[in-house]
Formats: sequence, structure tokens, C-alpha cells
Amino acid sequence: MTDAEYSAAADAGKLATTHAEFVTAMLERPAEEADQDILLVMNRLNFASSYAFGKYLTELSVEEYPLPGRVSKVFVRPSLICSLAGAPYPGYVAGYGGPAGYTMGYAAGFFSHITSVAYGSDYIMDLIPADVVAALVLAAAAAGLVSSSSGTPALAIYHAASAESHPCPLKLVFDIMGKFWEKNPPPLRLPLTWYPTFKSIDERLEPSAVYMTIGRRVTLTKIWGVSCVLSALGKPREARLLSNAYKAFCVYNSRRYDRSITCAVDGARTLQAQMTPEDRQLFPVVWEESIMSWENYGCLTGSGIRKLLFRTKEDSVVPDCVTPKFQAWPAAEPKVLRLSAHATDADMAVTGWSSGVDAIPHSKGDQRRPEGIVNLTAKAMCEDSPVSNEGRRPLPHDMLLN
Repeated sequence: MTDAEYSAAADAGKLATTHAEFVTAMLERPAEEADQDILLVMNRLNFASSYAFGKYLTELSVEEYPLPGRVSKVFVRPSLICSLAGAPYPGYVAGYGGPAGYTMGYAAGFFSHITSVAYGSDYIMDLIPADVVAALVLAAAAAGLVSSSSGTPALAIYHAASAESHPCPLKLVFDIMGKFWEKNPPPLRLPLTWYPTFKSIDERLEPSAVYMTIGRRVTLTKIWGVSCVLSALGKPREARLLSNAYKAFCVYNSRRYDRSITCAVDGARTLQAQMTPEDRQLFPVVWEESIMSWENYGCLTGSGIRKLLFRTKEDSVVPDCVTPKFQAWPAAEPKVLRLSAHATDADMAVTGWSSGVDAIPHSKGDQRRPEGIVNLTAKAMCEDSPVSNEGRRPLPHDMLLN
């Protein structure tokens, strides 16, 4: 479709559609055609992955969907969710996806050199512990219930992120991983493995496609040789473990993710200020340095990965970068994942949880959509009738829906 045809279709109202209707239309189309069209839209909207684009469509579809009565809608947007930081299972991690798989790749020796890293040296790893995300979800749901009960339904958006409240530079991440895995090598890693780190805080790194390609070829050669040996020795599980770690490495060590976005956590801070001291201690909704340093959290995460994913039996050795008061709890496979209602103050002190902290000003915000509480109109929130065409946002002209 040409630009002129697109303009004519837009003037005729043929492009007016809700995001829910767009999702339905894509589900009804053949898979290959839908994939091609969705990829066009993703590229126009600058989405690096279908996962993020799917969450974006879900959020907008829920926002547009009319609900009967006065009901609030609450969104929690998490960044890179990592292992638990607090009680009852500090360091617990459940699978190979996300930062856990990336860390496994590092521990297994997939980074042949620091130039194999796909991110620039100024990149901020926006990591967030899973229990902080869960705490924010519970608190946000409670706030939404209060808003609905008071007769003032609202659309509330909260960010579960750390880039603004407790930033973690890429250099620090590799420094923590290097020190931990040097002291606690995994039971399975590639031959001739060393753990690359930045030489100094001033060292600069710009991703290079050439160096990344060379690094991957070197890594693939090692993986092929080790997998053949493992299969010959009757250890298929170890070979699969190596393969899973490499897949995660390829997904997350990609230049398309080399973009740092700082999301404001003002909404979470406001929510934190409204909570009782007891609730702030049990449900930390903002991740800050006063709760736990990245060095301590990195040791918890590494310990959990060694114990639960690499299946080692011995406890991890704490590197020198960890504060003397830190006590590394050995990660264990929980039978029931729930926060104990009988957790003591001593439990919270050991895991690093603290009471609420004062809010700090900031100057950075979400580059896509604002966070906070936004009042909705009575028509969009309270009526049963479908949302009218007025105010609908047209899709790119490649996605004309007949």
C-alpha cells in the first residue's frame, strides 16, 4: 500500500480499530502472514522482541476494554526479573530464561573475551528481584481495590525496575560475576575458560559485530567438542544443559537489546509512602541500595544458579566484594513458594530487608509512557457499551484491516 492509499483509507475510517481487534485479526490469519505483518509493526514501533510487543498489545487491549461498574485497572511493568532476594528462599531461581541463563552462559565460559559482549560499557542492567515484583503486584492490587471502593476508578501504572532507584552498570555486573565464578567454578564449563571483566572503570567498550561473530564461532567449536565427549560418556543431561545455556546466551547477548531505558518509579514510591512500616518491611516495592547491595545480591543469585541449575551440592564461597555482615543462605528447592506469615525480624535482617526509606528526587522518566495514576473518563470506565471509533489510534498502513 502506498502512502496515498494509506491516507485515503485513514480518511475513510478503514484503519480505525482497537488493539484487541488487531490481536483477534492476527490470530485469525495464517501464521506465516501474521508473523510477517506483526514484524512490520514491531519494526515501526521499535520493539526488539515479540515478547515485549505482546505485553504492549496486552496492556493497551486491557486499557481499551470497557468494564461494568467502577473498577480500576492496574498495570505493573517489570524489567528483567531475577532470583529472589529475601525470605523464604533467598537466591531461588526456577529456570534458564532471562538473566539466569545469561549468567549460566558466562559461568560456562561462553564469553571468550570482553569484546564478545553485545552491550556497550555504559549499558545499565535493569535487573529486579522477583520478590520485589511480587510485592509491588500485591500492593498495587490493594491500591486499585481501594480506588474502586472509593468510587474513583483509575488507570494506575507502576514500574518494577531498578535503573532509576538502584542502577547496576554493565561493568559492575561483569566484575561481580567474574569474582564469584572464579571462586565458585561450575561443575560444567568449556575448556580454556577464563572470566572476562573490564580492566578499569574507565575502560570503554563499543559492541563489534566482527568480534562477536569470532567469539561465537570459538564458543560453538568448544561446545561441539564437549557435547560429543559428554554423549560418548553417557551424560546426555549435561550435554542438554550446555545446549540450553548456549541458547539463552545467544538470545540475550544480542545487539538489539543494547538500549538502556530508565523507567521512573514514582508510582511505586508513592505507594510505599502510603504503606504501614510493617507492610513496607514485608513488601518492599522499590529496590534500593539500602535494602541490598548488588554485590550481595549477585552472590545470592550465583549461589542459587550453582545449587539449582548446575546442581552442585556444596555451598558457594563468598568473594571479597561482599560486605562482612552478609550471610549467604544456601539456596534450596522450595516445596511451596509463599512468604511465611511467621517470618521474624531476624529473618528479615539476614536477608537484607529493611524498613521503608525516604524518597529521592530524580530527573529521568519512562521514554515510552508515563507512570502513575491517571483518572479515566466515566465513558471509558463505567459503561458497558463498546469503545467508540473516536480516539482510536490508526495502525501503520501495512496493517489495513478490511
